[in-house]
Amino acid sequence: MWKESKIRKTTYIVICLIMSIILVYVGHFLFQRERKPDTALNKKVPASLVVVYKHISKKINGHPQEMNILEADFSTGKVEIKPVLSYDSVFGFEKLTSMAARSGAYAATNAGFFH
Repeated sequence: MWKESKIRKTTYIVICLIMSIILVYVGHFLFQRERKPDTALNKKVPASLVVVYKHISKKINGHPQEMNILEADFSTGKVEIKPVLSYDSVFGFEKLTSMAARSGAYAATNAGFFH
């Protein structure tokens, strides 16, 4: 009985330790301050003629669909696609507007689909 109690106590301590480490790791992203935009990346190119935004509302199979489209003319050499990570890390949560400002983007889109 004493051995069983010691094993149970050790198990609880290990679980608490693991949960603490996970919470500290997740809390790092929740309370991280936003960074200021990097001025070295802000090489603005007048892209008004080479990037066009379109919005289309359609019904497909009876279901309303909202489509936001960015069309870019890559033949001009003034447009490039640059992937940006949230806070430059694989894990984390950052607003798209903040990510666009930080990277000096003319236009930005998330790569997700919504059900």
